[in-house]
Amino acid sequence: DVNRSNAMDTAITTSTRQEATELFGSFHLGDTELVLPVTAVQEVVGYPAVITQVPLAPSYLLGLFNLRGRLIPIVHLGQLLQLPESGTRETSKIAIVEFRQGRIGLLFDATGEILRVTPEQKVIFHDGEGSSMIGGALKLDGGNRILQILSVDALQHLHDMPIPKVDANESGRQRAAQGQRRQG
Repeated sequence: DVNRSNAMDTAITTSTRQEATELFGSFHLGDTELVLPVTAVQEVVGYPAVITQVPLAPSYLLGLFNLRGRLIPIVHLGQLLQLPESGTRETSKIAIVEFRQGRIGLLFDATGEILRVTPEQKVIFHDGEGSSMIGGALKLDGGNRILQILSVDALQHLHDMPIPKVDANESGRQRAAQGQRRQG
């Protein structure tokens, strides 16, 4: 019975550890590799053929584009984070990030990988106002590889951003349709 009890304790510990792991998607912006929680990323699309400029917009706002009938503002992450320009727009990707108030598109150079992260690998940065674009870091490969976590909270509070509101009913229907698509 002791062996069975130990086996059960091990099974419970293992399942708890698996529940505590978080999934992050990495992406490249020049020589910088950043991550976002997978739960925040709705999808990744190619660079749109048509972008509508927004008058008096901040320099990091490239404009708006139409994604299946929804207007999405595109944020040039390189400019926002003051990183050097690299890559060509034709091969760039846009991560559609969804939050309660709406959606924005984040321009980046290339997708990376999906990472399973344990709580021990994740470091959260404390920012008094919650306005820092980098909300933390992931320590991978024994701390030899450090990836910065983009703060979804800071993204949704960017100044002068035209963020079209999400209709709660439409968002729920879209999620249900996406769930069915993934299963099928």
